[in-house]
Amino acid sequence: MRALQGKPEYAVAGADYRINITDNSGERQFDLELVSMSNRDLCLGLDWPDDFGQLAMGSDYVTLRVGDRSFPMNNSQVVSMSLEPIEVPPGASLLGFIGYDQFPGEAFALEGVRTLDVRTSAHFCDTRDRIAE
Repeated sequence: MRALQGKPEYAVAGADYRINITDNSGERQFDLELVSMSNRDLCLGLDWPDDFGQLAMGSDYVTLRVGDRSFPMNNSQVVSMSLEPIEVPPGASLLGFIGYDQFPGEAFALEGVRTLDVRTSAHFCDTRDRIAE
């Protein structure tokens, strides 16, 4: 009988990948770029935005800070992405965005520097579904 065994080996931010974030006020969104710095394929799941800039569990992964206030991202009711992992080859980049509309409007009325914190559970694809014979 074949069974899944083991847990995924998680990649380390700053060593295996980095996330570049640009506040694109003209488009009213934050542009994201995950850059692989690993020599192994990285996999991402539902913790990367879909084509509409939404996350099913956005509040678990993304927070907007303005001054001393924090605003978790809204949780999307409808996510238009596959449940299959997104693979990022060694040295490649993955682009995405999160719209301003995913946060309370008051966050953009406040004075201060806006900082988007994005967490991900990137892991090495070759450790995701190890099969025991």
